Amino acid sequence: MATVTYVRTIKFVAEILEEDPELLQAIVSNDDNLSYGSIISVYTGDDESVTALTDDGMDELEQMLKDARRTSQEWNDFLDSFVDDELLIARIKSKISAVAIGRLQSKLLGENISSRKLGVIFESIRDLRDNVAHANTIAETEREEMIVSQTVRDIATCRGLIKNAAPRLANRK
Repeated sequence: MATVTYVRTIKFVAEILEEDPELLQAIVSNDDNLSYGSIISVYTGDDESVTALTDDGMDELEQMLKDARRTSQEWNDFLDSFVDDELLIARIKSKISAVAIGRLQSKLLGENISSRKLGVIFESIRDLRDNVAHANTIAETEREEMIVSQTVRDIATCRGLIKNAAPRLANRK
């Protein structure tokens, strides 16, 4: 094995591979998903770290994603197996749908279809795009609501701890 002299952050790998950084982070969060030594944790502070990949790790991840995208069923199975976040899965699936819609639209422009039929098809594609955008908005709203709910629960827990600790602290004086 060659000596590793540099690594790339997950964010940079996502840019290179044109992938969602959260998807890549979800995949590599389990270090069993890539070969040993391909995933590097770079500590930037006491409780802070950044995940990075070696060249081999990036190549392995790229091949893994390519293999998973052979069919839509394999892709869905892959997401269900490697990603725990339901909202992230929904966002990834809707983003893929938007890309597929764009490809279909481009392909149709090259076909010999009457302008009237092409107009109807493009209108359907626009409606589909709107539905995908709406699904993204709903997924993001649900994620925000989950964060707010967790914060409210955390605040309630803190209040309970303070309430329980207050009498003990008063007795110490």
